[in-house]
Amino acid sequence: GNLWGLRVGERLVLHCQSAESFPSASLKFYINNEIAHDETVNTIKVPQYKGVLISSKKSLDIILERRHFRYGDLVVKCTSDIYDIYFQSSKLIFAGLDLGEMALGRQTISSG
Repeated sequence: GNLWGLRVGERLVLHCQSAESFPSASLKFYINNEIAHDETVNTIKVPQYKGVLISSKKSLDIILERRHFRYGDLVVKCTSDIYDIYFQSSKLIFAGLDLGEMALGRQTISSG
């Protein structure tokens, strides 16, 4: 994925949309490999044009906290699946800016 920089306190809004299919794809957001909380994910109605094919679209809307930056980075993934017959995943990596010396999970071990 691509790399962008974000800071604690900033708002992150991402959209994920599947191609048209029948049945429609099931979309899920993951933050650092953990399923995103329902209160941060919204389903967006996509106009259905002709035929039976349907596109799915969801948005993730979060205010970034220090805990979102593991090892200094935030990884957001959107998955799309249709039963057991189709699966696709997209991932974005965001570098944490101005996190200070103590990135969660980072430890310096010195042996003497």
